[in-house]
Amino acid sequence: MSSKGNLTQRTLHAAKWGYLGAAGKLLIQLGSQILLARILGPAEYGMFAVGAIVVGVANYFADASIGSALVQRKQISDDIVRFIATWQLAAGLVVTAVLLLFAPHIAGFLTHPEATPLLRALSFVCLISALTSAPANLLRRELNFKALQLGQLAGFAVGYLLVGIPMALAGAGVWSLVAAWLVQASCTLVLVWKAARPPIGLRFRADDGVDTLKFGGHALLSNLATWSGSNLDRIIVSRAFPAHELGVYHVVNNLVSTAITQILSTLQAVTFSSTSQVSADAQRIRASFLTAAEAAPVVVLPIFATLAVTAKIVLIGLYGTKWQEGVELLQPVALTAAMYGLSGTITPLLWASNHIRHESRVQIISSVLIGVACYAAALQGSIVTVAWALFGVASMRYAYLLRFAARSYGVPLKQLGRHLMAGLLTTALCCVGAWGISTLLEPVLLAAPVLTLLATILTCGLVLALSVACAVRFAASDAFRALVKGFIAKRRKTAAPDNSA
Repeated sequence: MSSKGNLTQRTLHAAKWGYLGAAGKLLIQLGSQILLARILGPAEYGMFAVGAIVVGVANYFADASIGSALVQRKQISDDIVRFIATWQLAAGLVVTAVLLLFAPHIAGFLTHPEATPLLRALSFVCLISALTSAPANLLRRELNFKALQLGQLAGFAVGYLLVGIPMALAGAGVWSLVAAWLVQASCTLVLVWKAARPPIGLRFRADDGVDTLKFGGHALLSNLATWSGSNLDRIIVSRAFPAHELGVYHVVNNLVSTAITQILSTLQAVTFSSTSQVSADAQRIRASFLTAAEAAPVVVLPIFATLAVTAKIVLIGLYGTKWQEGVELLQPVALTAAMYGLSGTITPLLWASNHIRHESRVQIISSVLIGVACYAAALQGSIVTVAWALFGVASMRYAYLLRFAARSYGVPLKQLGRHLMAGLLTTALCCVGAWGISTLLEPVLLAAPVLTLLATILTCGLVLALSVACAVRFAASDAFRALVKGFIAKRRKTAAPDNSA
């Protein structure tokens, strides 16, 4: 088999396991979050949100962002693996120590000093994440998403199903969320290390070590900007609103971000791993961009547009009436997630083709705009206004990244427009169907919220499937149609032994 064909098959195999694992994690995360939210309530989740905000940004420093070099480099050695793992360990120790020492000041800055003990406990997540990075990226390099996803899936199952929910039922309150996160991260670390078996040892110097650290620096800036774009609004909300409202904001955002994170984590990793190996081939990179530009709107946009249309049924059906104040909030949050999802499909292509510096600058500018827009919106005293401001900035960022990538890969705007039409058609059909379904079922929502939700999911799922089938028939990209057929062919061979694992 040719190297191109072998890479295609490995990519499809990686994507299959990536999305199987992502689907499993999505079910576990959403299921456990729903149960925990029903048990704990908005105030408890508001306290946990403070810790999640801080650890979210701290994790980027702990990871040092150089682990992705293990995927991006053409060749690696045991020395470079040890070098990267050593610097990540050092960064993880420093970040953990900083959080332990300065937790009172950080919690005070966020106007929730009572969250200090939570911050100190969650600081160890940063050290665990730093230790996980090198073996996880080795698995991504080999496109071994089967082992990676199984490890992560087991971690989520143990952490949230076996630890978090029982502790919450026993009355542990917010500490059930803390324990679940720590156990989940620890289990994933053990299983990923066992699968990757990276070389062990400390090494602070290596050939091309300086270039690796520079790459990590640019990746860190990009990742921090990405985090800021996704979480700067939460910092502003934390400082401007009480814990109860912060809890509602956190749960609504988690409902959406859990889905988009699982979709993007696999899609970005597979795309980055595969395109990095053909980054010198301009035609193949251009074809990858056109396929991504067409496939992403077909997959991402209809899902979250449907979620925005059916927001009331989804929120009350999942969390109950005590969370219904988040209905108006879920609409802009869902649309913002769609914009982040679409932007996230372009990012790995830019990284693989050495446009990481430009992408980092775009992220930084977007973060500044988000900070200004959300702060101005928070002054109006409404969390919903903050969410709509975030959606506006996210939309502009996606439009700019799409235009920049098209220009970089020599794609005319007219051709790009043809590749976007399938996604827009799918979204329009799904929104019309979702509106009709919501109008029909909302009168019985309060009487039977769960049944109403299930009926909505089934009917909207059918509408989505029919809409996607229609879009695929009229897709502009042969590669997109071939990719869909490849997934279908893979699923039809489930009875045959899988020798490519």
